[in-house]
Amino acid sequence: MDPSSPVIVGVGQVANRSDDVVDALDLLEVAARAALGDAGGSLRGRLTSIVTQPISIADEDSAALLADRLDRPGAEVGIGRINGAMPQKLVAAACDAVRTGRHDAVLVAGALADASAVRLARSRPGAEDATWTGQMRGGDGGDRRLPPPYQVANAEVQAQSLLPAISYALLESVFAAEAGRTPAEQRAWLGEVLAPFTRAAARWPDVAWFPHERSAAEIAEVRADNRLVGEPYTKVMNAFPTVDQAAAVVVTTVGTARDAGVPADRMVFPWSAAACDEADLPSRRRRLARSGALDAVAERALGAAGIGADDLGIIDIYSCFPSAVQYATAALGIDPLDARGLSVTGGLPFFGGPGGNYGTHAIACLVERCREQPDQLAWASGLGGLVTSHAAGVYGGTPPPRGFRHVDCSDVEASLREDSVEIALDRRGRATVEAMTVFHDRDGTQSAAPVIVSWPDGSRSGAQPADPELASELVGRSLVGSEVRIAPGDEGTPRYELL
Repeated sequence: MDPSSPVIVGVGQVANRSDDVVDALDLLEVAARAALGDAGGSLRGRLTSIVTQPISIADEDSAALLADRLDRPGAEVGIGRINGAMPQKLVAAACDAVRTGRHDAVLVAGALADASAVRLARSRPGAEDATWTGQMRGGDGGDRRLPPPYQVANAEVQAQSLLPAISYALLESVFAAEAGRTPAEQRAWLGEVLAPFTRAAARWPDVAWFPHERSAAEIAEVRADNRLVGEPYTKVMNAFPTVDQAAAVVVTTVGTARDAGVPADRMVFPWSAAACDEADLPSRRRRLARSGALDAVAERALGAAGIGADDLGIIDIYSCFPSAVQYATAALGIDPLDARGLSVTGGLPFFGGPGGNYGTHAIACLVERCREQPDQLAWASGLGGLVTSHAAGVYGGTPPPRGFRHVDCSDVEASLREDSVEIALDRRGRATVEAMTVFHDRDGTQSAAPVIVSWPDGSRSGAQPADPELASELVGRSLVGSEVRIAPGDEGTPRYELL
């Protein structure tokens, strides 16, 4: 066995579901110590790099503070970006760093304490919203860890549909239309897709936020405690970010692990990794229901490992919303109802979605499964933005025959930048609806009904109803494939009327 082969040797996770208010940095430390303890041996003294996912919008110091708490003040420290693909990218980078000898061992960790922030705010009436979601809504778009502001020339911006609960539901209508399903039929089918996720969450009673199994009907049924959000999604189909969770992963080489006395049964081998970013939002892509970047990640990560999707026995697909799952299954060429299951954690709606750190939890759970089933190969994918940033890796309980391979996708990114759809900013006339949703507020009212439309020349626009009352009339309906009349509106938002 090549002593320079990268291995994951320790994983740790923690969740606080009590009524106590906890600090994200404390959770981070607990997860990190658990990961080091899980590895066994004397690996803590070999840590030369500590990388964290941001524990808040303003986080500049968590990696350095964690290094001090672990008594590793000389370790190189770094902080990732607020992006669901980032944990997978960080683990892949850690594999490169140890394989080349730049570092002996790398700790990748992240935490979020939004549930505690909510408890604290409730105990102090009038307190500022300190949750991750609240910070994202009020955060400074210039922060170095936030993605750059999206261009105005996107249909999603025109349609005022950038809120994830709206944007992913908007894309869901595309998948429903391609399958020939009504919104209600799509919702029932999604219940079938997501029910196995709940069974996966139930496997982690100490860490998952909702660790109990639900039936497809329970997931899809609209009721007082499971209201509609962005149609066709019910509340439980949405990512749940208000959690107190932390996870950590320790990456080193076979040689360093042996020298530190790490037992062989702790080692899980990264086989391959790939990452690729889209040039822009879905409205600028030729097909709304496909991501060229994700397709490339799937093809190249599997190809580098020398396997196909049928060779995978363990799968975790990033699952912030059901449409994200379908993008990934399309890229892998597998059925969303695949009997292998699509999540080892339960996904962001049921396991919990801690900011940009869900991917660290996914890899930690995947490592546990690989140890239980060392003859199986595993897949983990991460997604950031609006289906814009992608990363994935193949893992196994045995060494990769080709060695670890980190694949470059820069050529794909360049081609995606060159091939984009024009956005019609001020056009008026008849256009065809390609995507739509109705967004329901907490009080049950319908506050938005955005559409993405295509023009005869192939360009696209986004729009909101000209009549604010139309949103309520569209509940339960799909306009995909219908023609509407578009006219420029106020503040750059085109308006549509039914024909």
